[in-house]
This record gives sequence, C-alpha cells and structure tokens, in this order.
Amino acid sequence: MMHLPDWLRQFTPAATVISNRERLRSAVGAFAGIALTSAISYWFIQDAHAIPYLIAPMGASAVLLFAVPSSPLAQPWSVLGGNTVAAIIGVTCALWITHPMLSAAIAVGLSILIMLYLRCLHPPS
Repeated sequence: MMHLPDWLRQFTPAATVISNRERLRSAVGAFAGIALTSAISYWFIQDAHAIPYLIAPMGASAVLLFAVPSSPLAQPWSVLGGNTVAAIIGVTCALWITHPMLSAAIAVGLSILIMLYLRCLHPPS
C-alpha cells in the first residue's frame, strides 16, 4: 500500500469491519430496490428514457438504506418525508420561478430548511 504524508492521512476514512455477508446483503438489497423501483416507474411512465433521471437520487438513497441502515438519514421518516418534502418544493419552485438556476437554488435551500424543521433530512432528496 502506498504511504501517505501525515497531513494527507487525516483525510482518509477510519477503517471499518464489515463482514462479506453484510457487504453482499447490502449490494443485493440495493440491486433489488433499484430494479423494483425502475420496473414500477417504467410500468407507470412507459418511457425507458426517463429511468436514468430516477437512478441518481434512488441510488444515493439505496446506499443509505442498505449500506448504513442504522443512520438517522436512512430511517423511514427521513426517506419518505424527505423525498416528499423535496418533491413538492422542487416542483412548486420549477412551476413558479422561471429562471432555472434560481429555481434550483431556492428549491434545494428551502427543502433543506423544511426537512430540518420536520426532522426528515434525507440528503438524496
């Protein structure tokens, strides 16, 4: 293994002990969750080109749900509440604010604020 300078070593993550069984469980769970979400989305939308827009936030949620399930950010209220809050605010901002960059910035900032007040912070949201 390459030796890092002392100042750079402080940025490396702490070593964690995860069994191979837990790693496999996380990977299979994430695969199943994304596959099921994609299938349901395709069933409703009937447009395979729309599926990639789903993968980024759902992939990030899958990492939290299946790799670190005990995290406060991966709890049911955080996942459901955070996604719902962010979706409502995001769509509302997109409809009411015509400038896309301003709309996106306001939607993200307002979503974080409301999620913090409702204690449903979920970063992929």
